[in-house]
Amino acid sequence: MTIASKIVNDLIGDLYFHLDDDVVDGDDRPILKANAMRLFQLDEGSAMYSMTIKNPLCFWLAINHTSSSFSFWQTAIVIEQHRV
Repeated sequence: MTIASKIVNDLIGDLYFHLDDDVVDGDDRPILKANAMRLFQLDEGSAMYSMTIKNPLCFWLAINHTSSSFSFWQTAIVIEQHRV
């Protein structure tokens, strides 16, 4: 899947994560934004990111649930309940 760099940087990088999420207070808390951004690989010269969806069925279930007005938490719970 190919995604425009503005979407990845602005929406995923800045909208979902606050700068405070990148600060580790000595409590071994993971660096959330850095972990999330590692999912995307920048394609040199095209200003596009790519990512590999390892479980397409799970991905499309998540898209369908969130487009049906489920919150991200509700979607995660429902998908986890049906995972085998």
